[in-house]
Amino acid sequence: MTNEPTHSPRTPLRALRLIFMILLLCAMCAQIVLGIFWITKNLGVIPGFGDTTEYLELSETFAPDEYRPILFPMLLRLIRMAAAQMNIPYQTLLYGIQLVVSYFAIFTAVRYFANSAPFHPNLPLELFFTTYIWTLPMILWFNCCVLTDSFALSALIWMLVLLTIYVKDEISNSLIWIGIVVTYLLQALMRSDRTYSACFMIVGCIIMRALHGLFRAIARKIRRRSVYDEEHLRHRPRRPSGPLWTYLFPVIMTVAAVMIVLGVNSVTQTPGSRGRITTNLPFVLLDRVVWPNMANNYEYFPDEIRDVITIEEAREFDSHNNQVMYQMAPLLEERVGKEKASEYYVTMAKVVWEHDRRKVIRDTAGTVAAFLMMPQSETLNRWKLLEANTGWNIKCMTGGDERLTRFMFSYYMYSFCLVFCTGSIICWFILKMYRKAVGRLSCFIGMSVLLALWFGLGDGAIVNDRYALIVLVTWGLGWMLAFMGLFCKESV
Repeated sequence: MTNEPTHSPRTPLRALRLIFMILLLCAMCAQIVLGIFWITKNLGVIPGFGDTTEYLELSETFAPDEYRPILFPMLLRLIRMAAAQMNIPYQTLLYGIQLVVSYFAIFTAVRYFANSAPFHPNLPLELFFTTYIWTLPMILWFNCCVLTDSFALSALIWMLVLLTIYVKDEISNSLIWIGIVVTYLLQALMRSDRTYSACFMIVGCIIMRALHGLFRAIARKIRRRSVYDEEHLRHRPRRPSGPLWTYLFPVIMTVAAVMIVLGVNSVTQTPGSRGRITTNLPFVLLDRVVWPNMANNYEYFPDEIRDVITIEEAREFDSHNNQVMYQMAPLLEERVGKEKASEYYVTMAKVVWEHDRRKVIRDTAGTVAAFLMMPQSETLNRWKLLEANTGWNIKCMTGGDERLTRFMFSYYMYSFCLVFCTGSIICWFILKMYRKAVGRLSCFIGMSVLLALWFGLGDGAIVNDRYALIVLVTWGLGWMLAFMGLFCKESV
């Protein structure tokens, strides 16, 4: 009997996985190096966003309108005072704080998901992925801006992690809900849109948890345990939360938080003080439906509207989305008054919807899709498949080193497509057992979709990365789970 050499059938697969992992790690390391080098070039640079000038002014006057909550101007004032005492540029101190807070927030999410089944704790890998997500261009760049986006994103990440614990782990206590409320308040008092969008997310999670409880109650009632019920019985906390902590307390805390935000805003804000038009449903219709379709539908408008708006003004309105707020709305309100102007907005929207319905739907769907495909929105924009405003953000960020900034974004755009898409496709087809771990991202995915719909349906402007940075974090966390599923545990 001869002894034949034995070869594991998995040896070629393991070798291929090892080579693939090394290539992906090299691509990710290059992104990290570029990001850290970019920080050193931009710690003292103030990107040229128009909002920055307004926030600096508000840090002196504390007199915002309804579009600017009070928290960031107050924080900016404190940082400017501290920087003066320390004899350093205020923006350097602000960026340092934002970078540290952002890193800690992303690490919190990475550590939570990396330690979820079926993975095992691995601190070096968690730090590596935290650094990679942290150095994704738009996330890193807005950590080095005098804007609300960095602090608002960090607070949103913490809120979503806590909501995931509430929904997926079925843990509900006072500490978790105090954390959810505090992070909600930080967002809502920095960005007006989060007053409602983040609140919708919290309410949605409460409803989801209630539906889960109802589903299990029905299953027990008919004395049948579903697979879902069996799984949750195994992972239920030792001391299950009662109805008080599971439903009533969260609702009370959410209502209280919203009332606090509305109360603070009513005291600190002066609507219309900066000449901007108050957002309401008619104005949203003007922004989302009428723009940029006014000139094409001008002939169908009633005579009373064409007597007030000329065809030249309609063409000017269509030229840029800023014309909605700063040209057409002020012009109409000045000529016919606010109430009549709102009626005109609705009438024009009906006409446009009647004659250009497909274009409006196509434009809206394209905007939502571009938000959800944000890591590749600029690539799709270059191929004329979607529209994105990434170019303006890149231009504003080029003050420190223009060539480095543009190269960094181009590298990210193509490397992330290779790294994420390739790894995810392989993971999806080979390691379907990890779909449960990816499913833990439901709160992050839900918030990404919510913000995409919020800005896609409510704003006619093309996609701006800064409005939904959480989408980039969600894609990054998804790639991390795909990577760990592919390389950090033996496939079965």
